[in-house]
Amino acid sequence: MNEKLQRLSTKMLGLFPEDFESVQDCYNQFRVIYKTQFDYFQNFDPSNIIKLVFYIYSLKNTGNFKLAEQLLNKLGFASLFITQGNYHEEGCDNCYGYGDVRCNKCGGSGEVDCNDCDGTGEVSCDSCDGDGVDEEGDKCGECDGDGEVGCGECNGTGEVGCGECDNDGRVYCDNCDGTGEITTNELEYIFMTIATWNNEIKTACELNAGTMEPVLSEYRIDSLKDEYVILVEINDHGEFQNSIDTNEYYCTKYEDEPKLHKSNQKEFFFWMDDDGLENYIQ
Repeated sequence: MNEKLQRLSTKMLGLFPEDFESVQDCYNQFRVIYKTQFDYFQNFDPSNIIKLVFYIYSLKNTGNFKLAEQLLNKLGFASLFITQGNYHEEGCDNCYGYGDVRCNKCGGSGEVDCNDCDGTGEVSCDSCDGDGVDEEGDKCGECDGDGEVGCGECNGTGEVGCGECDNDGRVYCDNCDGTGEITTNELEYIFMTIATWNNEIKTACELNAGTMEPVLSEYRIDSLKDEYVILVEINDHGEFQNSIDTNEYYCTKYEDEPKLHKSNQKEFFFWMDDDGLENYIQ
């Protein structure tokens, strides 16, 4: 099978649009090619896809497959997660994320009944005291005998602006302090499955996999970024155990030869069986 994969890697070199300086670059470009060649690759075993990526990388950068064989013989696989201590925010249910709600005073219309005319739009005529006739007993000319005239406060509409909501029908949402979002007690985190040939990462993960002890700091993992390949990276949130430290990587699972799975969709990624993350979340 390895010889077949090596021959395939030779044929595929021309499909890569850019040069790649790391295995991660090669893997990322392969994921794009996978989408365009989904019908061909969908039945490939995950382990063979990983081998293919390493063979392509080795052939492109050294002209042979020796480097790939060396790295493949050292590979270990780990599931890791880290949190920077940022609490997850989600849309406020009370205002649907808008930060304001319908004004109860005006029902969202922005207007309320005029107090001067009780919403009728008319008030008693001052000239005839509402009788409709003047002092001589003739029809009042001011109100044309009706006894009422248009309300000057609301200009005869019966409504005036709502002072509670500044006439726009919306008021500040107390539930989210007007931000539209609620801060939860769940921490945002990054979860990833990696393949690594670095002894420091492998040893740290093997010793501390599934424990509450961090394996390496965020700084150290970043400094070794050319020593591993991120097969999948997921951003999510959860309520972690109190003993979890921020900016530290924890290993939920480590194996030399894991059972890997790949997505059945064109959006390509790997994951491991029983990643163990649920042991760290309350």
